[in-house]
Amino acid sequence: MPIMKVYYGASDLDETSKADLARKLTDAMIRMEGGANTRGGRAFAWVLFDEFAQGDWWAGGEIGNDYVSPPGRFLVQVKIPEGYMNAAHKSEAPRAR
Repeated sequence: MPIMKVYYGASDLDETSKADLARKLTDAMIRMEGGANTRGGRAFAWVLFDEFAQGDWWAGGEIGNDYVSPPGRFLVQVKIPEGYMNAAHKSEAPRAR
């Protein structure tokens, strides 16, 4: 089961934005892995949100946004269990949008 974890700054995402992002990430994961876009297939794609306090994420050795491009400080980590996807599916990961 793929697990996508989204790190973001406090107040940078509201509930509507999180719901939209979770849908988009799930759609990308389904396309990437060639899985079934069914209720059962989508149940295996999990998205977790992890909010960090403003001031806890530094870029370029600074707290400001001089080294951060829009839309801001966001990090998405994707973890896929060993053997879950074949090499062809893994090569699609950077292109899935």
